[in-house]
Amino acid sequence: MSLTPAEASGPGTQSPHPHTKRLSCRYFLSPKGCRAGSDCPFIHDSSRYDRAQHEFATKPEVTLGRIPSEPARGQALAERDRAAESPQVQQTHRRYQPPPVDVSRIVERPIPRFQKESPRDFQIRQLERRFPSLQKAENDSETTLGFQLVPSDPDFPFEMAGLDCVLRLPSSFPGHGKPSLAVKNMDMPRGYQINVERGFDALVQATPHATLLSLMNALDKRLEALLTVQKAETIKLMPNAPRIPNQVDGTAGKPSKALQEIARVERPRAEGPQYTPEQRQAALLKRKAETRQLEARLGRLPRIVELRFQA
Repeated sequence: MSLTPAEASGPGTQSPHPHTKRLSCRYFLSPKGCRAGSDCPFIHDSSRYDRAQHEFATKPEVTLGRIPSEPARGQALAERDRAAESPQVQQTHRRYQPPPVDVSRIVERPIPRFQKESPRDFQIRQLERRFPSLQKAENDSETTLGFQLVPSDPDFPFEMAGLDCVLRLPSSFPGHGKPSLAVKNMDMPRGYQINVERGFDALVQATPHATLLSLMNALDKRLEALLTVQKAETIKLMPNAPRIPNQVDGTAGKPSKALQEIARVERPRAEGPQYTPEQRQAALLKRKAETRQLEARLGRLPRIVELRFQA
């Protein structure tokens, strides 16, 4: 029978390894065993190994960087569902549900007295507070309001200081008449102006009881969408130039002597740079190469229209 170093030293002596005896020997349960035997400074305890094996068998199979197997994952999900269905967990994690509100206690939002007495003036006052530079003109048939709508979107993609608006209110507004909007931006094509005006009319049609301020705020939110769609088609009328009569000095069908003299005078030609055929050919090749580069870079962007001009 062999004695441990602590037993051999007697009750009055301490173990030579007082600190390392707290740790388990890593070689004790290996296939070859621990070479030191009873003289090993580490603990040889097989009960710890049995407890570790039991804990490992009861835990679900989850490791770092590895997906658990289907049986272990299904067992873990089943345990979680059973725990969630327990009344203690349901009572702990139940969301607060307010009691039902009595319908008789619900009241409408109060309307200002000025809005009840004069809704037309009330809405105009709202626009005056919203647009400090508003200009007002009245006559017997309508009221005209001129102001500038500055886009509130900080990422507005167009270089525009504001939308110059002229809002016309008929005398029967807000009872029966509908407001109309006219855009007066000189640097904006007429087709895009029509898009904005039609967008305002659509808002009026969709929300007939909305106030003027809410309509302008809604137009502000939809301004980018109205300016990105294809502009409306328009027709431009050009006046005809007056025709020069052939009779100047009384003779019909023949130009006068003064016009004949003017025709004989040779007008000086504008002197411009002269290019050789080789230079024209080189410029044409360079233009085609640069055009292909632009098409390769910008061809996938929306709203890119190719326009071909004759040189």
